[in-house]
Amino acid sequence: MKGDPEDRKGVVKLLDHFKHVGPNGQHVSMVFEYLGDSLLSLIKYTCYRGLPLDIVRELCVPILVGLDYLHRELSIIHTDLKPENILLLSSIDPSNDPRKSEEPPLLSPVIDKPNLLLSSSSRKDTVNGAISRTQKIKLKRKAKRAANNCVSSVIAREKELDSANADQGNVNSGQTGVTNTEIILAGESAAQHEAEKKARHSAKIQGFKSMDLRCKIIDLGNACWIHKQFTT
Repeated sequence: MKGDPEDRKGVVKLLDHFKHVGPNGQHVSMVFEYLGDSLLSLIKYTCYRGLPLDIVRELCVPILVGLDYLHRELSIIHTDLKPENILLLSSIDPSNDPRKSEEPPLLSPVIDKPNLLLSSSSRKDTVNGAISRTQKIKLKRKAKRAANNCVSSVIAREKELDSANADQGNVNSGQTGVTNTEIILAGESAAQHEAEKKARHSAKIQGFKSMDLRCKIIDLGNACWIHKQFTT
């Protein structure tokens, strides 16, 4: 913050830091400014169909400014520059920006059931940053269920795609019983689907005109000094 009082260097600001004592020892916690979506989210937003060249140029300016600041003024090499490590100053969808919501952008508590009472020792552990063995087990179960649900949804989606591809292959192969009318209707449906995709993409591209494309470089966890490289 001291080196960038006007907030123009294109690098995330460290607001504060403190030490946290937990079950695995003492950790240094760093507090950074709240930013928006990553450039990877922006790429996904356009369904991986690419960004207009003028948008790319606009995004590159703060990135190059940030790299110049790190290299020339701070003698730092980032070493891990990628879309995930470049964040927009705001959210792609303003309605999803918690800063514009009445609810503060805070994490949900570990215990979210009002009828679940904690013992005095459990409350003490939670206050000190630790969680009980029972809470750890519950968290692991939740994570496992979430992972299983994710895998199941991916498998179901793959089956749908395989089925759709098989149906399309049957139409194209001209199997017995498939009429010319059905082939024409299938072609029209595919053309309509592609037209709808193009329309959605065009609408998203138009949305860039009202989007704040300023961004900052984050995640210096793998950074090193110019004069003291850790790896080649």
